[in-house]
Amino acid sequence: EWGKRVAANEFTPLKRWLDAGGRIDYLTTDHPVMMNLGHRTYQGTDSGLTLEETLEELASYYAEMARRIPNVKFGTIESLGFFHVKGPDGVEYPRTVPKLPIWRFEEFFDLLLAAMKRHGLKLDHFHIDYGYYGVRHDGHRLRKAGLDFGRLLAVERYVQSKGVNVGVIVNAFHD
Repeated sequence: EWGKRVAANEFTPLKRWLDAGGRIDYLTTDHPVMMNLGHRTYQGTDSGLTLEETLEELASYYAEMARRIPNVKFGTIESLGFFHVKGPDGVEYPRTVPKLPIWRFEEFFDLLLAAMKRHGLKLDHFHIDYGYYGVRHDGHRLRKAGLDFGRLLAVERYVQSKGVNVGVIVNAFHD
């Protein structure tokens, strides 16, 4: 019921917008899985949910929002540092926080799409939050001069292969 409760709470300010004559075409959740699962895990306060249960609650949230805001399109943002990714050239990119369990991005994404499908929904977009500092981290880890975009490219290709729009949050504030 967590997903439905969060949706009901978050709908309150959105309803004011709708009641004022506005419209909502897109809802994008910001780190809904990893701020409830990964972040708490490496901070030492595990939520007690599995990856599958957390994704089911996210899909439940989307379903409740779809009921309240018909025709809205859904997207999500997650940081790639939470996931193990295999690059397009076969290079393995491990999670950036070693305390975390190993969650493979492809498995996470497939589980997310399956949870949404069970609720009769489709994911419209996925934003990759792994910008400049992430590709710099990967470059240093692989002892390359400069930046390594392999993790980003692999995720971008995988998301696109599933028919979902994808974009990158750059986050290069200091460089």
